[in-house]
Amino acid sequence: MIDINSLDLSDRDAVTRWTDTHSDEENWELAVVMLKRLNRDLRGTRELMVENRKRSDNRAQTLRSIELNARMQALGHPILPVAIDGKTYPDDMPKNHRRPGTIDQFRAIPDEYLNSWLRFYNQAFTEDTTHEQKVRTIWSSIGGASPEYHADYMLTVSNGNERKDTLASRNPALQRREHDKASIVTRKKRNWRVKTGMTAEKRRRAMT
Repeated sequence: MIDINSLDLSDRDAVTRWTDTHSDEENWELAVVMLKRLNRDLRGTRELMVENRKRSDNRAQTLRSIELNARMQALGHPILPVAIDGKTYPDDMPKNHRRPGTIDQFRAIPDEYLNSWLRFYNQAFTEDTTHEQKVRTIWSSIGGASPEYHADYMLTVSNGNERKDTLASRNPALQRREHDKASIVTRKKRNWRVKTGMTAEKRRRAMT
């Protein structure tokens, strides 16, 4: 049997020299070795692709959870756990600290376990990082707004129509959404003016 360590199978010239200087039986043995190597490489590539797909799906799910949390908190509801690789809490987390849904519940977690949450969400911290800084870091990383804006996105009723309170604009996720809506409206108005020929000068004259 061929000693695979004696031949660099990635070196085509070396393989060619081998086949030219060895018998047909040895060349068949070489072909078997090369086929096994190819199958192993293909299997490794396939496993890597599956792992990358799984990692990508997990990342997408995490982003969706963070966006949902921003909306949940804006409506005044507790946020939901954000899963990392299928897990929703660190392995060493006691039961009473596994599902914090508000920033105050995170504040109540002892520093030791708060550090575990930081590592779980891959957030950096040092010995000088205060407890409150850790809480805010975790809170923002899972979609929570700044504590001072905890009451964002309040809905009121005016003349039978729902409208957003001005505090809603302080929530980053909602602010982006409202900006996108405003941009669409502005673009539609601009297109209508161009289509109808209603220029700024014509509007000014019509108003005088």
